[in-house]
Amino acid sequence: MRVTFGVGLSASQSARHVLATARLVEDLGFDALWLSDSHLAWREVYTLLGAIAVSTSRMALGPGVSHLAGRHPSVIASSLATLDELAPGRIRLGIGVGDTGAQNLGVPRASLSELARAVGTIRALLAGEAVSSDSHA
Repeated sequence: MRVTFGVGLSASQSARHVLATARLVEDLGFDALWLSDSHLAWREVYTLLGAIAVSTSRMALGPGVSHLAGRHPSVIASSLATLDELAPGRIRLGIGVGDTGAQNLGVPRASLSELARAVGTIRALLAGEAVSSDSHA
């Protein structure tokens, strides 16, 4: 059995601090780094992940957790595609319905069926397939 270990970081610290911490996490041998995705008072997750991607070489990276109340599936897909160009094969996605994130934005959380559709849309876009405007959450 192979167990992997990851670290979750909050993007509430300065970008420089998060980047230095990410380098340390990789130097300590962790397998993955998950960065919180919040639109309120924190740094923008995909921008920081890009900086981390070019500053590390081994560990998996991803947002934990992006939610549909705050990000359209096509935006998530394009962000992931860009990150994969910077860190091929190392990008992961944590995605959810947006419980507290949706509450903070004052919008309803997505349903599980909307989440499933969004994941399908993201997968299709990343595979270079065409999607219709009604295929997203």
